[in-house]
Amino acid sequence: MSAAAWGPAGARTGSPGPAIRLVLRSLATDAHRLPSADVLRLVRLIRASSRFDDAEHLPAAVECLLADPTPFADERDLLSGELLADAAPVIRGLSPQGCLSLLTALAYARTVALATILAAIDERLAAPDVRDRIRTDPDLAVRLADARDRLRPSS
Repeated sequence: MSAAAWGPAGARTGSPGPAIRLVLRSLATDAHRLPSADVLRLVRLIRASSRFDDAEHLPAAVECLLADPTPFADERDLLSGELLADAAPVIRGLSPQGCLSLLTALAYARTVALATILAAIDERLAAPDVRDRIRTDPDLAVRLADARDRLRPSS
């Protein structure tokens, strides 16, 4: 997954992007059942790959790290913070589903500075192309609103 070669030697292969995204999503789904040290190691290994694309893979990587916040919480928060430190440019290009994944993952964040990330997500969700997509998918609109509401401080 993180090696320089992708696919059989000499074969023309497509981008590993979808496969990386699939592995990260699977890892996020199973993070609560896997040893936390393994989740951290795998996310670091995939993130270090030259084939890791922040715009395509960052939400899924963050979701992996925040899926099971109990063991290694400080180390997970640190790595999540590193991934999100310069996330605003990435967020500006996320799909509505990417925004939803990131909002869902952020519900488990403890030390990530949410204000900057939420402002970037709100800006992205207000973009005309995303607004049009949300208007045509009421279910997505509801899920985005619910995920965003969970991040609001309780009064």
